[in-house]
Amino acid sequence: MKDAKYRTSIKEKNESAEERMILIAELLKKWMKHNPYLVGHPEKCNRTCTRFTTDTMSKILPDIPNSPSGWNTDNHYFYEIVNRSGSFVTIQISFNSRNITKEQRIRLNQINKFTPNHQAKADWIWWLAYKTDRIYVPEDLNQEVFFARLDRAMQKVLEFDKELKQNLEAEYGI
Repeated sequence: MKDAKYRTSIKEKNESAEERMILIAELLKKWMKHNPYLVGHPEKCNRTCTRFTTDTMSKILPDIPNSPSGWNTDNHYFYEIVNRSGSFVTIQISFNSRNITKEQRIRLNQINKFTPNHQAKADWIWWLAYKTDRIYVPEDLNQEVFFARLDRAMQKVLEFDKELKQNLEAEYGI
């Protein structure tokens, strides 16, 4: 009897955590939809990852038509808001090298010089180049508080984009 209660308690806790993650994912999509600094890709979002691009990064690393990335898209990067814990999220930029051109490989190697998480492998496929600090989700899921925290983190993402662009322009004339 004691084991059955324990298993029920664990199951309820897991279901509650899953429900919270779904609610957080819905809030992230809502925030993304109303954020003028990013281009949302809701078709590439799920409970764990909310994906978007930025104008600056898309100019740095343009789409390659008819050369699908690992996400099966013409773009070979996404900013991802990662929602795995239910208590915090992070924003990261992921690159994918599937079907990239020689020119794109050169550009990604140039980008590598200016990112905090350097890619050491020459033949990499996935690369996480930048990640924000944790963005804590309010216990009560207060939208106003959570969106303000996301906005502050997004400013850091935009600063990263701007600094990367400036560094690439100064070093490579891009």
